[in-house]
Amino acid sequence: MQSRYLKILVVVGLILSTSVQAAWGQYLKKQLFLADSLFKIQKYPEALDIYNDVLNKSNQFSPQMLMKMAYIKDGMGDYTGALYHLNLLYYYNPDQQVLLQMEEIASRYNLQGYSFTDLEYFMFLYNEYYQYLIWAFIAFSGMAFVYLVIKKYRKLPLGFRPMVFIILLALAFLFTNFEMIPQKGIIKNRTYLMSGASPGADRFTTVDEGHRVTILGKQDVWYLILWEGKTTYIQENNLLVIGEQSKKSIFSYFF
Repeated sequence: MQSRYLKILVVVGLILSTSVQAAWGQYLKKQLFLADSLFKIQKYPEALDIYNDVLNKSNQFSPQMLMKMAYIKDGMGDYTGALYHLNLLYYYNPDQQVLLQMEEIASRYNLQGYSFTDLEYFMFLYNEYYQYLIWAFIAFSGMAFVYLVIKKYRKLPLGFRPMVFIILLALAFLFTNFEMIPQKGIIKNRTYLMSGASPGADRFTTVDEGHRVTILGKQDVWYLILWEGKTTYIQENNLLVIGEQSKKSIFSYFF
């Protein structure tokens, strides 16, 4: 009898969960439709409020939504917010037009950290497709392992094949567990950069908002960043981090 009630509860729970998700999805669609409608009639502050609400509550966005948010922010004089949304868009969807927009705003306000190279563009493309690379390395590793087993079973010479297999495994481990691209952040407001991860450390320099920096690691509430070729620290509440970093950056081991 208990098993029967448990099954009923599980089924009811799944139905309720599905219904809630569907209702939440419909709510987001309605909110985005309303925001887009307000944007079309140039009611930008009202549209921005809804876009921000959707982004903060769901952490979901589309390229069009981020582009509109950047447009509104730039029009309001909030170039830091505009650059953040453009960077976020470029992080997940590298595009040359977005790149030009960022460079134009950065040039207008004389901001550092926005010089993009072909290598960086390639690295962002890697970031977009790295999941496919992971599965490719795993698949090649699996095939290489089966091939080695067959060769061993038939008592044939293996040569350098075990080394190739080890390299494939190492690459798969590297791509799966480490962030190959150093994460970026935008300085949120005028603040001090410190020589150490402490408010009592020596002040390294003072920087204005809008500059883009490379994040090398994190210690408590302090980010280790690269500024003008030197490592320094900034408090996390003074930095807008671009994208989520679920994996540890491999660059943190060198600093």
